[in-house]
Amino acid sequence: MAPFLAFVPALMGFAVIPFGRSFTSGGHTYHLALLDPGNGMGMLYPLAIGGMAVYGVLVAAWSSNNKWSILGGMRASAAMVSYEIGMSLAVITIFMTTGGYDPSEIITAQSHLPWAWNIVRQPLGFIVFFTCMFAETNRLPFDFAEGESEIVAGFNTEYGSMKFSLLALAEYSHLMTASALIATMYFGGWQVPFVREPGVLLSVAAFLGKMLFFAWVFVWIRWTLPRFRYDQLMHLGWKVMLPISMANLVFHAWRMSQGH
Repeated sequence: MAPFLAFVPALMGFAVIPFGRSFTSGGHTYHLALLDPGNGMGMLYPLAIGGMAVYGVLVAAWSSNNKWSILGGMRASAAMVSYEIGMSLAVITIFMTTGGYDPSEIITAQSHLPWAWNIVRQPLGFIVFFTCMFAETNRLPFDFAEGESEIVAGFNTEYGSMKFSLLALAEYSHLMTASALIATMYFGGWQVPFVREPGVLLSVAAFLGKMLFFAWVFVWIRWTLPRFRYDQLMHLGWKVMLPISMANLVFHAWRMSQGH
C-alpha cells in the first residue's frame, strides 16, 4: 500500500493544472486540463493532495519494521510540517494579489508580459516556494528521508523490485508536478512572452518547456549541492523561510491596502 500512497497523490496533483490555452471548436470550449478549471477547487487541490504524499513515506517506514526506515519517516514528516507553512503563506499571497485561486485566473493575471509574471512581482515568495518544493519532494539538499550516508536508505531500506520502483517513480512524479506548479504560479503557465494570444500548440510547447526547465534545475541542484545537516534543515524552515514568507504576505497586503 505504501508505494501507491506515495505515487498516486503525485499524479493526482497535476489534474487541475492547465497545460495549454483553452480553445473553442464546434461551439464547445475545451480546457487543456484533466479536470475542469472551474471546478471550485483550483490550486488548493494540488497543495492539499500533495500533503498526503507524506503518508506514503510514513507507512513505508512503519511497515518496514526497521529503525533506519522509521528514522527516515520521522524526518519526512518533520520536514513536511516545517516547510508546508512557509510554502502555504507564499501561495496565499498569490491568491490574494490575483483575487482567486483558480489556475486559469492566476495564469491570465500574469499576462503575456514577462515583467507581469509573479517571479518579478513576488521574488521573495518565489524563493520560499522554490526552496520548500525541494523539502516537499525529498530532493537534495533536503532528502533526509533517504540520507544514504546517515540512515542506509531511509524509509525505503526494506523495499525492492516493483515496490522500490514505484517509490522512485513517485519521487520523480512529485518533481514533475512541482515543476508544473512553479511554472503556473510564477512563470505565467502556458503564456508565451510578448505573444498576446498564442496558438494551442505554441501554448502547450511553452508550458512543457518551462516545466522541463525546472525539472532540469531540480536534477542540476541535486548533483551540485551537498546534503544539509538535519538541524540546518529545521533552522532554514522555521527561522528563515517562515519569516520571509510572512514578511512577503504582510508587504503585499499593505500594497493592496494602498491601492497598488
